[in-house]
Amino acid sequence: MNIINDFSQLEKHSNYNNIDEDGHRCFNISDQKDSSEKELRKANQFRNIESPNIQLNQIQNQHKSLKTTFNNFRQQINATMNNASQSQMQFTANVVRLFQLNQVGFE
Repeated sequence: MNIINDFSQLEKHSNYNNIDEDGHRCFNISDQKDSSEKELRKANQFRNIESPNIQLNQIQNQHKSLKTTFNNFRQQINATMNNASQSQMQFTANVVRLFQLNQVGFE
């Protein structure tokens, strides 16, 4: 984003009379040269404040989304580990039972 601080150079800025790179409407200074300098300063101040707030909201939303994804992933890992642990215990119990049955069969 180009921020113009030198108001004498505004007429030379090719995008300034229509819509700038960020899609903001720009003042047409050829029609209202004196009165729009103050409005232009206010508009630039507003744009400089608004843009970081929008970026901050986007970052916060991405953080929430990533946190949710991470928590879901962690829950899936925990469930998989619990299932694996239960499967291991069941397998061990089956081996012990099979061993016991074999011992009974050989007595």
